[in-house]
Amino acid sequence: MKKFSVTFASTAFYLFVTYTPANAASFYCDHRIDNDIDKAICASNQLSELDELLYDVYKTSIEHPDGSYDVDSLKQEQRHWVRDSRNKCRKAKSIADCLVPIYESRIDELLLKGPVPADRKLRISHASGHYDFQLEFVNIKSADEGADRFGRVAVYEKGSIKPLQYIPMKQLYIAVDEENQILTNNAEMYGMQGTINVSDFNFDGEEDVAIRNGNNGSYGGPSYDVFLFSKKQSKFIKSLALSELIESTLGMFDIHPDKRRLSTWEKSGCCWHQYTEYELRKNIPVAVYRMTEEPETVDADDFMFVQTHEALRNGKWETIKIDRVPPE
Repeated sequence: MKKFSVTFASTAFYLFVTYTPANAASFYCDHRIDNDIDKAICASNQLSELDELLYDVYKTSIEHPDGSYDVDSLKQEQRHWVRDSRNKCRKAKSIADCLVPIYESRIDELLLKGPVPADRKLRISHASGHYDFQLEFVNIKSADEGADRFGRVAVYEKGSIKPLQYIPMKQLYIAVDEENQILTNNAEMYGMQGTINVSDFNFDGEEDVAIRNGNNGSYGGPSYDVFLFSKKQSKFIKSLALSELIESTLGMFDIHPDKRRLSTWEKSGCCWHQYTEYELRKNIPVAVYRMTEEPETVDADDFMFVQTHEALRNGKWETIKIDRVPPE
């Protein structure tokens, strides 16, 4: 595991290049718990993680006020949230299913309104010609505790001192190059992929952004939250479809402006591979071409790869050609 240091303002924090989700709630789980809400949290890894994330962002807001809100009012607001939102799930058929969206909404709300200490901010100015991106960490745990960190990304138009928007991120991942510099705009399969990748993903003339959230993709590959810029709303909007496309394949997709297509690679085991091209229809990727590669035995000592090329025509896949090529 590669370790590196990144300096935020005057303080150096040591981070890892992997993300380890929290598996403990913000309180101690044992047999003495008799509250149905707390029991549900302790029984669920997802809820335990959300409970700890909420504790971290709330604690940060209380301990590092920036004058944008009243701390006593925030404490009262949190008590009301526990009483009026969280505790209403006691009567739900599935307490866990009820709690997850309530927790996620509250975390995002606090991330958008709460402050982040100045020594936990990392500015990225070289990824885009139009925007600066500032990673703002709510929590950065020590090396011994793993790389559990989350927060938000502030997006600035070049030359502006006020953020265009904040993007809440429950997982943030920093990738660096060989010179220990923040890596951006890199999509090398099986290799280096950026912390932030910026390009026109949907070919509408506007820059979009993919923010690295870890290695949650296929075969432990890179994963991203993808945001498309909306001219109508003047902000970046998360694309679940493109985020899920990356997570289900081998990392960041490639972009082909000449064909107005995106492409991905998939694999299974050592020898099955599939290359797919997508057109974006209402910002949803639709597969329109694919090449599937599988091994075929020639004799006891040799084999060839069979490459089947297909195109989507009138809603049906049609074989274009079949090639047989030697292994490289």
